[in-house]
Amino acid sequence: MEDVLVSAVLDARLLPAAEREQAVLLAFSALPVGGCLELITDHEPRPLRAEFIAQWARQHDWQPLENSPLQWRSRITRLAAKGCCGGCGGGGH
Repeated sequence: MEDVLVSAVLDARLLPAAEREQAVLLAFSALPVGGCLELITDHEPRPLRAEFIAQWARQHDWQPLENSPLQWRSRITRLAAKGCCGGCGGGGH
């Protein structure tokens, strides 16, 4: 198994529903290129995945890790923008 650096873990179940999406977006935007966010939720985060596609197309990798009745876990990795060396933080410069 490949070693994966988890830069942050966010258990969104502990946050008020109205604050969850913004907290995840902020946590991901703070990651360096190559950093990962392990996200824990109480349901499949389909609308959040759509938001990631809209905001960070080709700049993230979303891997489901667990889907059970009590929790969903996903690993979201920040990737460099296509054509970017990564030195700018993945902004696509």
